[in-house]
Amino acid sequence: MAGTNSFYPFAVNTDNTLTNAQYQADAGRQSGNVPGEIARAALVNKALKQGAAAAVAVGAVVAGAGFDASDADPSVLSSAFQKSISLKSGTLRAASVTLSGATYTAVVPDLLGVASGNLPAVFNLLLILPAECPDNATISIIGQANGTEILNYPIYTSPNSPVKAEGIPAGAAIELLISVTENKAYYSSGGGKSDLITVTLPVASWVKDSTREMWTQAVTHSSIVNDVRIGISVDDDTQLALMDAGVTLRIDNNNGTATAKAFGAIPESNITAQLTLTPVEVVA
Repeated sequence: MAGTNSFYPFAVNTDNTLTNAQYQADAGRQSGNVPGEIARAALVNKALKQGAAAAVAVGAVVAGAGFDASDADPSVLSSAFQKSISLKSGTLRAASVTLSGATYTAVVPDLLGVASGNLPAVFNLLLILPAECPDNATISIIGQANGTEILNYPIYTSPNSPVKAEGIPAGAAIELLISVTENKAYYSSGGGKSDLITVTLPVASWVKDSTREMWTQAVTHSSIVNDVRIGISVDDDTQLALMDAGVTLRIDNNNGTATAKAFGAIPESNITAQLTLTPVEVVA
């Protein structure tokens, strides 16, 4: 629904300004422009009032975004106003992105001249990755090429997970949620690639469930954290042996605590298993 536009200092109805023909034909402008008189006093006063109102509004938006508002250079004021609107929208776009080591450097022109202390608490950054996301990636933001770094945050898969994002393919157009209050960036379009780890399930560590035909044992590894789905697989010989013994394996992750479960019978020997860790996004 459109708002009501009453910002008409020079003309009536829906015209924002007088056309050239209207200006040339304006009798008040022609006859009133004599010494001691003011041409169209009501029109001029209205224009001054609305011009002042616009200046106050523009200045408030610009200063509120952390820029200096001044009438010394209209082009500078216009640029600051456009940047301020981008900041207020909550979504910024990277003009270019490079990767060095594990750090992406994004050039964001709308942040040129913005101090880190004047950034919104949370904003989105749209960018295209020049290369596949490496392990423990970070995002560095600058306002112009070779400019001063505004922030540098690690990239995670979700606000509720300490898992670092990785494996996002080259050329992917992604959106990062930048949390200035947490000094973190979140890959808000999905999780990173799966990790593969190898663990040993000792035969002596299985504990019989008191009521069901199942055995359990804890599985610990630094990569097993909250919000990670765990899949388990074993080599062909082990799989055939487990099938012959009537054993079915499963592994569950409960808030970062992983438990291996054997159903049907207890395994008869140590098991070397490969675990697939896949970050998942938890929806409240």
